Amino acid sequence: MKNIKTFITALTLILATIIMVGCGDYVGKEKSHPLFVKAGASQAAGNYKEAAQFYEDFLYVCPKSPLAHLELAKVYGDNLDDPFRAMYHYEKYLELSPTSPDAADVKKFSAACRKRVYEKLVKDYQTINAEQVQQEAAEYKKKMDEYVAYSNKLLEQNEKMKKMIRSGKVTREVSVRPLRAVEAPKNEDDPFSDATVDVRTERKDPVTQPKVNTGVREYTVVAGDTLTRISRKFYGTTRHWRAIKNANPGKIGNNDGLRIGVKLQIPDIGEGR
Repeated sequence: MKNIKTFITALTLILATIIMVGCGDYVGKEKSHPLFVKAGASQAAGNYKEAAQFYEDFLYVCPKSPLAHLELAKVYGDNLDDPFRAMYHYEKYLELSPTSPDAADVKKFSAACRKRVYEKLVKDYQTINAEQVQQEAAEYKKKMDEYVAYSNKLLEQNEKMKKMIRSGKVTREVSVRPLRAVEAPKNEDDPFSDATVDVRTERKDPVTQPKVNTGVREYTVVAGDTLTRISRKFYGTTRHWRAIKNANPGKIGNNDGLRIGVKLQIPDIGEGR
């Protein structure tokens, strides 16, 4: 048991060191990092959800990368119709690189996203009364604040880990597994539904065991789940995500968003091909 604890501590230290060194080494040289390269390749291939996921993972490793925030903002704003997150990442870029030659253009992009957010709200709520508008606007603001707080938590976690490594106090309780805050765009009606995932530990949420029932299994959505992630969990590949979507009409959001606690029917692979 002692040897196992020693091994876990050593492994954690190594991985944490990679994270600590990674950010400092890759600011300004992001295009040489494997996660950033994968994000760019997915973006070029039109796999924008996957690209966003890789950029988010890279930002967990290197949260002070202006370029990563800029590229992620473009994906959310131009390709995934998510002006909420696009606006946030444009603002982070300006915060980290205020004197950039692109700063003036990025401010325009951020303003355009802000306008799109307003237009979405007007379109969604033009038929309801003022009290409902205020209530819904407050909910949107709360969810945006949660997403910002989550991103700030990642930065704090990264800084805390650096300090622990420098002081030699890294323990096996330190979690260094990248948590994917945005593995796929959430439901437009609830864009930040699982943006408050706890980043302090590697705790696994309880998962409902699949039930065998004439070829269909049941699964309960937990924080961080996406259709591709669930497909990989049950089939060992992400390509059957559409079969899961088709098997659950009315349970999946307009932009393939998933709500925590929703029970999904998981068809056999034969049904998903």
